[in-house]
Amino acid sequence: MRASLALLVLAGLVAGCIHKKASPAADTPVQIQGRILTEDADHFVNPTSSPLFGYSATTPMVGKCSFSKCLQDGWTAAMPDGNAVTRCNFGDCTRNGWVTERPDGTKSETRCNFGNCFKDGWVTTHDDGATLEVRCDFGDCMKNGWTATSSSGETAQTRCSFGDCDGQGWTTTAGSTTITCRCSFRDCRKEGAGCSE
Repeated sequence: MRASLALLVLAGLVAGCIHKKASPAADTPVQIQGRILTEDADHFVNPTSSPLFGYSATTPMVGKCSFSKCLQDGWTAAMPDGNAVTRCNFGDCTRNGWVTERPDGTKSETRCNFGNCFKDGWVTTHDDGATLEVRCDFGDCMKNGWTATSSSGETAQTRCSFGDCDGQGWTTTAGSTTITCRCSFRDCRKEGAGCSE
């Protein structure tokens, strides 16, 4: 059950808390990143207790890029209850951040630190006030990876595959769960990334 939660938490690392909603019936299958989960719905946690939950929806480039330009036009990420749609602020996610709207209508707003998300990191604020702070490792998220810390103290560590998150993808570890994201056609900025446990 923890592995399934972590898949939702990190499946592409983005900070989109899923706000209080009724959990699906225990015998209802849920599709996440191509996998169908049929386990008990108890692993769908209250978002305020876990700001990392749904992180994948707001992680840069997780899902399919809009118009083959994730960092200018945004991306769409699959969620259990539909698609989360992310749009870049003022046409430039790398400098101005992004806004993610989940299928239930809730939003998360991401702001770049010092006007450079992939060098200095970013902070995502959810509708319920929970935050997720991301710090780039050694000043370059797309080469060295990043560390995400939620307002509740949970952390996730991301490492770029072969030192190239843009072309090769990344691996994220939170607790005992590891999620690997691979760039589609070796170009995450144009094609997005698919993630799996």
